[in-house]
Amino acid sequence: MKKHITLFFLLISIEGLAQKDKSLTVSFEKLKDTIHTSSSQSYYISKIKIPKQTVFSNPTIFFSVDLDKTNVKDLMLPAELTHKITDTSKDSEVTFKVAFTRDTKNDRTLVFRVKAKDEKGNDIRLTDDKSTTTEIYVKPFGELENNDNEYWFFVGTNVDLVDGVKAKDLYFRGSFLIPLSNNEPRKHQFYITFEKNRFFRERDSLYRIPFSDIVFKPGQPDSITIARGQYNSFREIVTENLGFSFSYLRNLMKPNNNYNFYAMAGFYIDYQTNTYNYTNHSILSDTSTHLRKRDSSYIFRPLLTKDRTNSWNSNLYLGYMYIHSGSSVNLKTFLQSGLNILRYPSSRIKTSTTDMTKYSTSMNWYIRFHIDATLVESPGVSLGGEVYLRAGEIPLFNFTLTKVIDYRQIKTLFSKTPSQSN
Repeated sequence: MKKHITLFFLLISIEGLAQKDKSLTVSFEKLKDTIHTSSSQSYYISKIKIPKQTVFSNPTIFFSVDLDKTNVKDLMLPAELTHKITDTSKDSEVTFKVAFTRDTKNDRTLVFRVKAKDEKGNDIRLTDDKSTTTEIYVKPFGELENNDNEYWFFVGTNVDLVDGVKAKDLYFRGSFLIPLSNNEPRKHQFYITFEKNRFFRERDSLYRIPFSDIVFKPGQPDSITIARGQYNSFREIVTENLGFSFSYLRNLMKPNNNYNFYAMAGFYIDYQTNTYNYTNHSILSDTSTHLRKRDSSYIFRPLLTKDRTNSWNSNLYLGYMYIHSGSSVNLKTFLQSGLNILRYPSSRIKTSTTDMTKYSTSMNWYIRFHIDATLVESPGVSLGGEVYLRAGEIPLFNFTLTKVIDYRQIKTLFSKTPSQSN
């Protein structure tokens, strides 16, 4: 009899120990996340994953907010914070939606927890304590947003690595990223830009340039004095662009909130103004005087000081684009290659009375690489750079420093002005 009693208590102890060692596997889908939205009123949907398991029968999980670590405003919890697992033989999940108000200046934090109880109301040990807590970072409303629709304006200056920043070298670009589907916004997109840009092309020294020009002398109505010779000069070429581009983007990866790699195709067209500056002349010349002939013109080649030419530049391209939408930095970079069509002034003839320019068209292959690194948090500045290589043309390159403005920030500039009576 004593043996049976001893065996009975031994079985109960073993069962109790086995029950104590049992655990339930429940975890948040994301243990850390960041919220960027286009509204001051926001919400977050927390998803809890429940894999199939038969250790417990009909357990209940409890969702809660850690108020000691949560500091968002106007927190609104769902009416039901529990979920009873009725079928433990298959995977399942449950979501809880929490609404709140975003701050306009400071980061805020949401911390959620999950626990479980059995049918008798006893606490159930969860398998992994680390996966039963999730921390959500809420970015301030009003900073640059990493949303599906992106409308940014870059305003700043081109940076010359030799002469530094010049206020007169205005750089402006509108950059629009538009999804084609709300269901999969990062799978197919249009990327549209328009810009006023400045490229540095060339700085070099020119030697033994021939010239001829008139020397104005009073009291010579019947004769003309002409100076002829050679000179050396330092030349700088700068290109100003007014351009527009339209690209189609096709995601080559599974769309992701932070990292996306696209194939791109599209066209780019711009109106180019090339400015030639000549300085530091070193002149060697002599003069001669001739009788002035009636109704005649003279062809002169005066000293070069400053000149401008205009051209149209068009690109048809294929390429790749990478976008990283981080919580603090947004990085966009692309590499294009395709056909460049350039309509340019092939020759110019200046006489004393006319200026004649002949235009030609060339078609060549080109490569273009561009990068923008933008701080999406205050102060919202961007550093950019571009290299533009065309067959048969001098390489173009630039660097930019800009302030980035989101269209939502522009809207606030024209909002109602509060008064004391309001």
